[in-house]
Amino acid sequence: SLMPLLLADLAPKKVEALMAHLLNPEEYWAEFPIPSTAMNHPTYRPETVGGNLVWRGPTWINSNWYLARGLLRHGRVDLARVIANQSIVAMRKSGVREYYNPQSASGRGAPDFSWSTILLDLVMMVL
Repeated sequence: SLMPLLLADLAPKKVEALMAHLLNPEEYWAEFPIPSTAMNHPTYRPETVGGNLVWRGPTWINSNWYLARGLLRHGRVDLARVIANQSIVAMRKSGVREYYNPQSASGRGAPDFSWSTILLDLVMMVL
């Protein structure tokens, strides 16, 4: 999980290790970051719908919000901006959806999904 990036007092070596995973295009640095499962993991399924499988690969705007906050805490405004910008592109392409395919930005799950509007707060954080 990349969520430890939220911790302000995370040891620098751990931040570096997590950043290496985040920025690896075979793992998490997708065209529309950040997938909920590493793209090279055998359970990665960005298009699967139903049950708990929706957390096996799609990009979720609410998760991006958390991870962008973590990146800001560790001085990576540049990466937080990329995440915000690519989230905007995904939303423009597919509308306000529950989650998105990290490679195509194809919207999936519920349409007009309210927590995805947290993107507005994310944009305000990084501008």
